[in-house]
Order: sequence, then structure tokens, then C-alpha cells
Amino acid sequence: MQAGHLILDQSRLIFFSISDSQHIYIVDLRTGAFSVDGSPPFRMHSEDEIEGPFRLIFFRRHKHSINAEYQELSHQIVYRLGWQANDRDGKNVQRVMEID
Repeated sequence: MQAGHLILDQSRLIFFSISDSQHIYIVDLRTGAFSVDGSPPFRMHSEDEIEGPFRLIFFRRHKHSINAEYQELSHQIVYRLGWQANDRDGKNVQRVMEID
């Protein structure tokens, strides 16, 4: 997976994407819409629910499974891509896509 470059001022961020050789995942931080592999944008919220602005959520979890002898049995990397914003009542709302 590859992500974009270092963003110093996230308030100017319009969209964020991660990709590998087969897929691209995008979150549009103007609207909160997601897109996968060029699909039409889709939302995981109702349009009038969020006040905005949308703020990026992006991180990865790297999990190792080991046995009692400290031998690695497996590992899994999961990326999480999405946004957080406030609803009309000021409550924090998050929508995150999990990519493995």
C-alpha cells in the first residue's frame, strides 16, 4: 500500500488516497464520500447529518501472531481510511473503511 505525501496543513486537504498495484481507495474530505477502484462516490452518512469540516482518519494496524517459542506464525496488516466530523449537535462522528 502506498499513501500520499506528508500533509502539514490538513485543513487544506481535499482528498486522500491509498493504493497498491491492484486497488485505489479514496476519501473526499469536501463531501465525506468514498470511492473504491473508480466506483461512483458513496457516502456512509446522510448529507444533512454533518456540519463539517471532514478531518482525515488514516492509520494501519500490523498484528503479529507468535507461539510460545517467539516464532512468528502469521501477520496481518489492516489499513483504516475515513474521516471524523461533528454532527449538528456537536457530537463527534466517524466513518472508517477497513482495508486488508
